[in-house]
Amino acid sequence: PLSKATIFGGAVINNLFHVGRRHPRMDRPLVAYDVVFVMGPGILSGTVLGVLLNGVAPGWILAVLIAAVLAAATWSTARKTLEIYDSETREAAAAGEDDSDGGGGRSDREEGVRRPLLDHGGPGKAGSGPGVADAEERLAALLERERGHDLWAIGALVAAWAVISSLCIIKAGVFLPLQVACGSGPYWLLALLPLAIYLVAHWFITSRMLRIHDEKISLGYRFAEGDMRWTVPNVHLVSASGLFFGITAGALGSGGGMLLGPFLLEFGMQPLVAMATTSFFVVFTTATTTVQYILLGQLTVDYALFFSAVGAVGAAVGNVGLTALVRWSRRSWYLVAIMCALLAVSMVLMTWVSWVDLHSFGAGPRDICEPKM
Repeated sequence: PLSKATIFGGAVINNLFHVGRRHPRMDRPLVAYDVVFVMGPGILSGTVLGVLLNGVAPGWILAVLIAAVLAAATWSTARKTLEIYDSETREAAAAGEDDSDGGGGRSDREEGVRRPLLDHGGPGKAGSGPGVADAEERLAALLERERGHDLWAIGALVAAWAVISSLCIIKAGVFLPLQVACGSGPYWLLALLPLAIYLVAHWFITSRMLRIHDEKISLGYRFAEGDMRWTVPNVHLVSASGLFFGITAGALGSGGGMLLGPFLLEFGMQPLVAMATTSFFVVFTTATTTVQYILLGQLTVDYALFFSAVGAVGAAVGNVGLTALVRWSRRSWYLVAIMCALLAVSMVLMTWVSWVDLHSFGAGPRDICEPKM
């Protein structure tokens, strides 16, 4: 619970730093709002289920899960660090050769938004005509929408957070005359209701994202390196992964970011975009789980406020330092390497703490209605 409060404070500061930053290759915000829209309901629903798992699962199960999950994330991130290092080294060498040949060394990063909006050589897209003009107008409107923050995705995530948090408050009987006995049938109905919310949201999100993706393809939209392609398998995979990451965030105290970041990198997302998108999610996941821990009696408000402040100060210092490092080096593999190092340290420390808790609370199932303070 203390880790949740600390991570929440840090995530708030991270988003204040990221809100005005732009995508490294396209004229749009740094946060990938399409990913936010697809994964959001699953992550938030999963945090509720994860907190329940944390309250009832034997300590040894949590310890094994922490070690296994963080080990896999560390390995994946280490491999991705080497891939990005090799790629950026080759790009730097190629840019140096272009400079020596008088080509100016202009890279795809510099040309990102200057590419043609429409591929006139594609099927059904002759070089001129009313159809092409209409397609160009629609594509220009789509790109104009992408230049700003996606209020639809943000609103959907805020709405999901509000509904799920309200269910937690009702379940706890806080500030309301309705009292739901812990462990009763209505209690577990409210506890598992977020899963039904996720399934309904997944159906709606899938149909919307597939429609938008098909429209982009038909208009000749040029995807940037690292952009998600919302095909049917990808939508289902990313959405279900959000549910899994939410469960691990609630159950293991990871905040979700330690798994979400490596996952997005595996999909080829730009490191800066992956980090900003992860930070955006973490605000909501940690807010949800921190509130639940307070309602369950596992965290007091004064401790939550203190450790949130500690996390905020650490995030501010880290953001200033990392921003300076990236600007000086013009490389992003440093960010992934730092993430890998933090994952490795977290794997050791969290596994050790879990085993200590195992000896303190025993190896059997626990009573979720008994305060753990």
